[in-house]
Amino acid sequence: MSAGTPALREKAALFAVRHPRCSISIDECGDPKALVLALEGELDSNDSRDFEEVARLALAESRSSGGLVIELSKLGYVASMGIGALVTILTESKRSGTPLYLRNLPEHAKSILDLLGFLSLFDLIGESRP
Repeated sequence: MSAGTPALREKAALFAVRHPRCSISIDECGDPKALVLALEGELDSNDSRDFEEVARLALAESRSSGGLVIELSKLGYVASMGIGALVTILTESKRSGTPLYLRNLPEHAKSILDLLGFLSLFDLIGESRP
């Protein structure tokens, strides 16, 4: 059985068509099951808004489960608008009471979040990588 609703899978597929340098895959992990959005490639100013849209839908779908995990181990680059999208999703998660986790946050993104004062607001799981 595929993770996420058909609407979420369709949004993720459309994202991949629109943004060939960044892809999103959907999975589940843990108990209770958390929804996992795995990003791969570059999250730049051209795809940050569409990523935010997919992540908002995933967050809404994960409200009754173990929350949302954003897997970042294969994220090669993140622009300031990508950081902004992560902060927006964090704000939505706090407002809705839905757990949000960043898994395997790359060091470059971790440094930016730390510099901006947002790092301590996120729940990090996994190990940071260079």
